Amino acid sequence: MPDPVGFPSLVREALSLGRSVTIRARGHSMRPLIPDGSLVEIVPLPRSPRVGDVLALGRGRHLVVHRVHAVTEAGVVTMGDGGAKPDRPFEPCEILGIVRRVETPRGLVMRLDGSAARLLGRVIVALLGVRPGRPVLRRFF
Repeated sequence: MPDPVGFPSLVREALSLGRSVTIRARGHSMRPLIPDGSLVEIVPLPRSPRVGDVLALGRGRHLVVHRVHAVTEAGVVTMGDGGAKPDRPFEPCEILGIVRRVETPRGLVMRLDGSAARLLGRVIVALLGVRPGRPVLRRFF
């Protein structure tokens, strides 16, 4: 998502005050879980990132919402659920927050901060790790 006015900085500032931030997702990298046009609620990350978490990340003038695939010394490796390859590792300072809730354009509301969502996230990472870039999730949603 292009950032003409420092959008990741504004999100970081609001989250640092303990507030949640809701954005409208643009793009298809997290399909089918987060379709284009979904409302995505971001909250401060209360702990270290874990594999399977869906994070909001800021890099330069862009805000990205992707799933954690690995936490390494180089940083947090993320990838969109619909992506073909992982992102360049994000440094801890680029982590804005964690996605708590998604509301799709069709009105489906999902919480992503509970234990069931974390388990599903780890399953998705395992599936995508075996078959990156293939539409594995289309069979499940």
